[in-house]
Amino acid sequence: MSKLKKLVDDIKAKIVASKKIHPDSEMGSNNISDNDVKSAKQLRAKQLLYVVFGILAVVASCFLLVKLKLPAKTSSNAPKIVHKQDSDNFHLELATNSVKGEKKWQSYLEDKIDDEQKARDKQLKILEESINEKDSEAKNTQELEFKEIKARLSFALNELDRLKSDNNSIKNDI
Repeated sequence: MSKLKKLVDDIKAKIVASKKIHPDSEMGSNNISDNDVKSAKQLRAKQLLYVVFGILAVVASCFLLVKLKLPAKTSSNAPKIVHKQDSDNFHLELATNSVKGEKKWQSYLEDKIDDEQKARDKQLKILEESINEKDSEAKNTQELEFKEIKARLSFALNELDRLKSDNNSIKNDI
């Protein structure tokens, strides 16, 4: 409580200094005391709120720690039989008991390798198909270009033959 009184006195002094109100005047002292009471109540409320939040945080963290540690201590690695009546007629053997962990990992890794190999083969097949398609397109365009060049050459040769015959006929006429 003494800390609170010191805090209230400090706040009162700051308010008086900021407003430059004389502590002897009646209106100023009433206003200051009302403001001091309000600010002290607000300060107490904030302090109480922070204390409550702190306590709640500590309780919640303790609860979480207990909850996380408790199941780890009670769990066991061996499978448990649920009903005693069924234990005579029925025996359940889990795969974890019959197959060692190394074999499980080996099987898992082999399956992953097979899956990756299939994916790689599929990608290679797609790549080969695209390369073959591009090659066939290139061959088709080259064949079309060769046919066009042949047609132009044959037209040019025909024109040369026609011009030669025209030239010979002109020479004969002269």
